[in-house]
Amino acid sequence: MAWFLYCLSWLALALQGVFIILSLASGLYYLCELVEEYSTTASKVFRYLIWITTVIFICLWLFDSFPLLMCTMGIFANLVHVMVLKDYPAIAITSFPFIMTVVMATVNHFLAFRYFSSVWYPFTEVLAYFTICLWIIPFGFFISITANDLVLPTTSQSGERRDKGRQGSGFKAIIDLARESILPGNSSKRF
Repeated sequence: MAWFLYCLSWLALALQGVFIILSLASGLYYLCELVEEYSTTASKVFRYLIWITTVIFICLWLFDSFPLLMCTMGIFANLVHVMVLKDYPAIAITSFPFIMTVVMATVNHFLAFRYFSSVWYPFTEVLAYFTICLWIIPFGFFISITANDLVLPTTSQSGERRDKGRQGSGFKAIIDLARESILPGNSSKRF
């Protein structure tokens, strides 16, 4: 029998999985760099995405008869996202708008799972709903948490000095830590 080729196919599948994970990690790292460098442009992109997803929720309610509660909660989540944008790129994970973003993401996922488990849609349409309406904006905020890591030290309203760039947080800090532990040595950028 062809047991050797069968084992080889499982090894190849494992290698492909590793390559996919590394590709995703490097893509996310690049997105973090872009958001860090162009935070004003990223804020405008988020604002446009919020408007687009709001229009999509309205269209889903009007044309595809999606439940009113699900669409209303999606629009309410977008209003919470606008509140997060007020302090952008300084997103504090303990702030009320950010906590409400997490709560609304959980509520919207619950409503979506409940709806799609009772009404059949093709997998691509369900995935499109989750990607565009539920994941794209919170995922962008997750990437943006690292946008103020390398900001110069500032003073707070009470006059005390804070070093924002000393503490790494978010996805980029995790990748940097992994890179430094796996590849020790000079971590400066080489072009």
